[in-house]
Amino acid sequence: MSDLLVDEDRRQLRLRRREDWPVRMAEAMAAAQARKFAWGSHDCCSAVCRVIAAMTDHDPRSVLGSYKTRADAMALMKEFGGVAEVSATLAARHGCNEIPVAFAQRGDPLLLPAEDDPMTHALGLCIGRRAIVAAQVGWRHFPLTAALRAWRLS
Repeated sequence: MSDLLVDEDRRQLRLRRREDWPVRMAEAMAAAQARKFAWGSHDCCSAVCRVIAAMTDHDPRSVLGSYKTRADAMALMKEFGGVAEVSATLAARHGCNEIPVAFAQRGDPLLLPAEDDPMTHALGLCIGRRAIVAAQVGWRHFPLTAALRAWRLS
Protein backbone atom coordinates (compact mmCIF):
# COMPACT_ATOMS: atom_id res chain seq x y z
CA MET A 1 0.00 0.00 0.00
CA SER A 2 1.29 3.42 -0.93
CA ASP A 3 1.60 6.06 1.75
CA LEU A 4 0.55 8.82 -0.63
CA LEU A 5 -2.08 11.13 0.80
CA VAL A 6 -4.09 13.71 -1.11
CA ASP A 7 -4.82 16.95 0.69
CA GLU A 8 -8.05 18.01 -1.04
CA ASP A 9 -8.01 21.48 0.51
CA ARG A 10 -4.68 22.38 -1.08
CA ARG A 11 -4.66 19.91 -3.99
CA GLN A 12 -1.38 18.62 -2.70
CA LEU A 13 0.07 15.12 -2.73
CA ARG A 14 1.85 14.31 0.50
CA LEU A 15 4.61 11.77 0.19
CA ARG A 16 5.19 9.39 3.09
CA ARG A 17 8.09 7.04 3.46
CA ARG A 18 7.26 3.35 3.60
CA GLU A 19 8.27 1.46 6.71
CA ASP A 20 11.02 -0.31 4.73
CA TRP A 21 12.30 2.91 3.13
CA PRO A 22 15.96 2.46 4.24
CA VAL A 23 16.22 -0.84 2.37
CA ARG A 24 14.40 0.58 -0.66
CA MET A 25 16.61 3.68 -0.67
CA ALA A 26 19.78 1.56 -0.55
CA GLU A 27 18.52 -0.71 -3.34
CA ALA A 28 17.57 2.22 -5.59
CA MET A 29 20.93 3.92 -5.00
CA ALA A 30 22.81 0.68 -5.71
CA ALA A 31 20.82 0.12 -8.90
CA ALA A 32 21.93 3.54 -10.16
CA GLN A 33 25.59 3.12 -9.18
CA ALA A 34 26.67 1.89 -12.62
CA ARG A 35 24.11 3.87 -14.58
CA LYS A 36 25.48 6.38 -17.09
CA PHE A 37 24.16 9.92 -17.28
CA ALA A 38 21.13 10.19 -19.57
CA TRP A 39 18.52 12.93 -19.74
CA GLY A 40 15.25 11.75 -18.25
CA SER A 41 16.62 8.56 -16.72
CA HIS A 42 19.83 9.42 -14.85
CA ASP A 43 20.18 13.16 -14.46
CA CYS A 44 19.98 15.09 -11.20
CA CYS A 45 16.18 15.22 -11.14
CA SER A 46 15.27 11.78 -12.46
CA ALA A 47 17.86 9.90 -10.38
CA VAL A 48 16.79 11.52 -7.10
CA CYS A 49 13.10 11.15 -7.95
CA ARG A 50 13.64 7.45 -8.69
CA VAL A 51 15.08 6.98 -5.19
CA ILE A 52 12.19 8.95 -3.68
CA ALA A 53 9.77 6.80 -5.67
CA ALA A 54 11.39 3.68 -4.23
CA MET A 55 10.98 5.05 -0.70
CA THR A 56 7.36 6.26 -1.14
CA ASP A 57 5.84 4.32 -4.07
CA HIS A 58 5.21 7.63 -5.88
CA ASP A 59 7.43 9.33 -8.44
CA PRO A 60 7.33 13.08 -7.78
CA ARG A 61 8.23 13.72 -11.43
CA SER A 62 4.80 12.51 -12.49
CA VAL A 63 3.54 16.11 -12.16
CA LEU A 64 6.19 17.35 -14.60
CA GLY A 65 5.94 14.98 -17.53
CA SER A 66 8.88 13.29 -19.21
CA TYR A 67 11.91 14.36 -21.22
CA LYS A 68 14.62 12.44 -23.03
CA THR A 69 16.93 15.09 -24.43
CA ARG A 70 18.92 18.02 -23.10
CA ALA A 71 16.71 20.35 -25.14
CA ASP A 72 13.54 18.90 -23.57
CA ALA A 73 15.06 19.18 -20.07
CA MET A 74 16.13 22.78 -20.67
CA ALA A 75 12.64 23.66 -21.96
CA LEU A 76 11.13 22.18 -18.81
CA MET A 77 13.62 24.06 -16.62
CA LYS A 78 12.84 27.28 -18.49
CA GLU A 79 9.11 26.73 -17.96
CA PHE A 80 9.62 26.35 -14.21
CA GLY A 81 12.47 28.85 -13.85
CA GLY A 82 15.38 26.45 -13.25
CA VAL A 83 16.33 23.48 -11.11
CA ALA A 84 15.93 25.45 -7.88
CA GLU A 85 12.35 26.35 -8.77
CA VAL A 86 11.53 22.84 -10.03
CA SER A 87 12.87 21.42 -6.75
CA ALA A 88 10.84 23.86 -4.65
CA THR A 89 7.72 23.23 -6.76
CA LEU A 90 8.03 19.44 -6.49
CA ALA A 91 8.62 19.71 -2.75
CA ALA A 92 5.61 22.00 -2.24
CA ARG A 93 3.31 19.86 -4.40
CA HIS A 94 4.26 16.79 -2.39
CA GLY A 95 4.02 18.20 1.12
CA CYS A 96 7.76 18.38 1.78
CA ASN A 97 8.48 21.37 4.00
CA GLU A 98 11.72 23.27 3.59
CA ILE A 99 14.11 22.76 6.50
CA PRO A 100 17.56 24.10 7.38
CA VAL A 101 20.23 22.06 5.59
CA ALA A 102 21.80 21.21 8.96
CA PHE A 103 18.60 19.34 9.88
CA ALA A 104 18.50 17.21 6.71
CA GLN A 105 18.31 13.46 7.31
CA ARG A 106 18.87 10.43 5.12
CA GLY A 107 16.48 10.47 2.19
CA ASP A 108 15.67 14.19 2.29
CA PRO A 109 15.96 15.99 -1.08
CA LEU A 110 18.56 18.75 -1.37
CA LEU A 111 19.49 21.56 -3.71
CA LEU A 112 23.20 21.90 -4.48
CA PRO A 113 25.17 24.23 -6.74
CA ALA A 114 25.96 22.59 -10.09
CA GLU A 115 29.65 21.91 -10.55
CA ASP A 116 29.86 23.00 -14.16
CA ASP A 117 27.98 26.28 -13.79
CA PRO A 118 27.89 28.30 -10.55
CA MET A 119 24.67 29.97 -11.70
CA THR A 120 22.75 26.70 -11.92
CA HIS A 121 21.76 24.02 -9.44
CA ALA A 122 21.40 20.27 -9.07
CA LEU A 123 18.87 18.18 -7.18
CA GLY A 124 20.54 15.84 -4.71
CA LEU A 125 19.75 13.58 -1.80
CA CYS A 126 20.94 13.48 1.81
CA ILE A 127 22.66 10.23 2.77
CA GLY A 128 23.71 11.27 6.28
CA ARG A 129 26.55 13.75 6.55
CA ARG A 130 26.97 13.60 2.79
CA ALA A 131 24.92 14.53 -0.24
CA ILE A 132 24.73 12.67 -3.54
CA VAL A 133 23.98 13.94 -7.02
CA ALA A 134 23.71 11.98 -10.27
CA ALA A 135 27.10 11.88 -12.00
CA GLN A 136 28.38 10.85 -15.43
CA VAL A 137 28.33 7.34 -13.98
CA GLY A 138 26.49 6.61 -10.76
CA TRP A 139 26.62 9.17 -7.96
CA ARG A 140 28.92 12.00 -6.99
CA HIS A 141 29.37 12.63 -3.24
CA PHE A 142 29.60 16.03 -1.55
CA PRO A 143 29.69 17.20 2.06
CA LEU A 144 26.17 17.96 3.29
CA THR A 145 27.35 21.50 3.98
CA ALA A 146 27.57 22.07 0.19
CA ALA A 147 23.78 21.95 -0.02
CA LEU A 148 21.91 25.24 -0.36
CA ARG A 149 18.40 24.04 0.55
CA ALA A 150 16.74 20.94 1.99
CA TRP A 151 13.20 19.57 2.27
CA ARG A 152 11.81 17.04 4.74
CA LEU A 153 10.45 13.88 3.20
CA SER A 154 8.15 12.56 5.95
